[in-house]
Amino acid sequence: MATKNRGDRVPDNIEYLTSSCNRVKVLGALTERAGEARQLREEIGMPRSTFRRILSELEDRGWVERTDGVYHATPLGEYVEAYFTDCVDTMGTVDRLAEFYEYAPFSEIDVEFEVLAESRVVVSEDYRPHAPIEEYLRAVEEADEIRALSPVISELYSEKYYEAITQRGTRVENVIRDRVAETILENWRGRMEEVRGHGNTETYVYEGEIPFGLMVADGVVYLTGHDDGGVMQVLVVNDADEMVGWAEDYLESYKRDAEPFASLI
Repeated sequence: MATKNRGDRVPDNIEYLTSSCNRVKVLGALTERAGEARQLREEIGMPRSTFRRILSELEDRGWVERTDGVYHATPLGEYVEAYFTDCVDTMGTVDRLAEFYEYAPFSEIDVEFEVLAESRVVVSEDYRPHAPIEEYLRAVEEADEIRALSPVISELYSEKYYEAITQRGTRVENVIRDRVAETILENWRGRMEEVRGHGNTETYVYEGEIPFGLMVADGVVYLTGHDDGGVMQVLVVNDADEMVGWAEDYLESYKRDAEPFASLI
């Protein structure tokens, strides 16, 4: 006997909501507060015929009730709206996480995907091309303690870490790849020697590729994906205990195979 595939049929309630954003809008408005039909329709800004039809459909499903001319969501309607909204938010995060995995091997991040799906994902978009790097650097500016794995370097990165260490006393432990170390020695040797003199930083050099950027700043994990030119395209932010534990172990695995930066000077 063949086993029925769960994907053979989309549940009617899901199909009903996904086929019209207006239905979601009306149900959402009624879960926020009760109201008379005319008032709700004007607030939503929906044609009368469309609004009335949706109200009738929601009543038929038991998601909405009318009492003395006032419409309100039923407990079932509130549950459906909350569940559906959560599902939409999660799928939106999954879409954005897919952009991160364009730059990082999926197998490298050994945490349950349910944990990853709770991440906040910042991507480079046409209207905000620098959003990921801006948020990353804000975290560097505000942190008291940082552990990082760095596959790339730039003047901006170098400057922000320099300020954090020398001006704010941020404790930094950084594992950088060999090419990054070479760039630092060529361009910012003096800055690096000054940083080492403060005694609140440890830098290690890993010989080989680092697949993505990783920073743990005050118990928050930041994963970074970079294009071929080293420009950050996506930032994943997550503070779940499981995520932090994995990140600390992942950093430690690279540190074990790295050499102190001081050996290169």
